[in-house]
Amino acid sequence: MATRAEDTSEAVDTKEATSPQWTVKPDGEINIKGGSSEDDPTPVTILDTLNDIVSQYGDRPALKVKRGGEWKTWKYTQYHADVQRVAKSCIAIGLEPHYGVSIIGFNSPEWAMTFMGTIM
Repeated sequence: MATRAEDTSEAVDTKEATSPQWTVKPDGEINIKGGSSEDDPTPVTILDTLNDIVSQYGDRPALKVKRGGEWKTWKYTQYHADVQRVAKSCIAIGLEPHYGVSIIGFNSPEWAMTFMGTIM
């Protein structure tokens, strides 16, 4: 009868173990899976996707929040401009590539903009 540890070790895919999908090293290499479709294996980043969406749907609402009984709306072009402002601010205060950022706050459009700006 196999022990729990033996069962787990048999289930490990050796190909997956030698081709990591993540790393904590800034210069580490990973095996990137897929792209935008089955036919196109080219990797697509979050920022590539944001830029495509802004190009296609720039004048459409991206985010809405109700404050003081009034709705505030960001169109994709406005959202993108605010994300770029966050990114430029991060550079201005000396944030370097691969540094960590902690965003603490309630769910809000500004939280989403800050997140996107820190990875831009």
